[in-house]
Amino acid sequence: TNYSNTSNNQELFARIYNVDNSDCYATTSFNLIVSQLPVANTITDVILCDDSSQDGVEFLNLESLNDAVLGDQAEAEFNVSYHLSQTDANDGTGILPNNFETITNPQPIYVRVENVSNETCYSTSLFSVIVDDFFELNQPNDLFLCDDLTNDAREIFNIAAQSNTIIEGLDGDFNITYHDSQDDANSNIDSLSGNYENISNPQEIFVRVEKITNVFCFQTLSFFIEVKETPVLDMETTRYICTGEELILTATPGFDTYMWSTGEDTNSITVESAGNYTITASNNYNTNPEITCSSTETITVIESNEAVFNSIEILDWSQSNNSVEVF
Repeated sequence: TNYSNTSNNQELFARIYNVDNSDCYATTSFNLIVSQLPVANTITDVILCDDSSQDGVEFLNLESLNDAVLGDQAEAEFNVSYHLSQTDANDGTGILPNNFETITNPQPIYVRVENVSNETCYSTSLFSVIVDDFFELNQPNDLFLCDDLTNDAREIFNIAAQSNTIIEGLDGDFNITYHDSQDDANSNIDSLSGNYENISNPQEIFVRVEKITNVFCFQTLSFFIEVKETPVLDMETTRYICTGEELILTATPGFDTYMWSTGEDTNSITVESAGNYTITASNNYNTNPEITCSSTETITVIESNEAVFNSIEILDWSQSNNSVEVF
């Protein structure tokens, strides 16, 4: 009666007969079906990041773990279910919903994988869901730079300098990356270099900070970078003054402040002697932090005496050959 089948779904026949008359008998048959025993692959613990409520519980899409549990086993041939106890997993009871909210931290989860054609063929495994501590980032100030004299609104910003401020006071080790969109920051793709030239003005920069021990636990924030216009002094840099006279030097108008090397802070000054006169024009921006963009120009004033007529020589040769020469 301890019989090993020779093929799957093998049909066996039974005969029942009267012990007093073997001609009185009946027959029946049944099949021997061998179902594949599944493997509930052990998966690594799932680490989630707690939200700002800091309650230590989070939602997990259990169905997203099916591929890891099954491995190379055909999904159509096996059912995967998740349970809170080994007893429930063994009995196939207390199946958890796909969108499961953890109850404890860490949260043990028992997995049951059973053959769809034979629920008695099953295996189980165990993993834990760990809710990592929430961390809150520090909001950095926006970055501002003064444009060069081309005023093309493009400059190179040291955006990586924001890192220390962003994670100041946080415990642990973090990866910090910078991106030009929220989607890139969420997906952790196309990170920007630490020294970055803006492509628009102003431009929003998005930061992703993730725990080295748990890359799924991350936070994002953003700040702006902006290039401010620098004054351009469009004026003659060489001027002449006659001895004993005055000369007015006027800087390009339209800027917030002016400061001359003479100590005067007006748009124009009056000079009476030769020399080099320096003017600095500035635009003051009420940003946080405040920024002042300035440019400087030097005007060279050259003194010249008035012309003196030393002599006049007249040559009168004929009606058509005459000259007057002034010395």
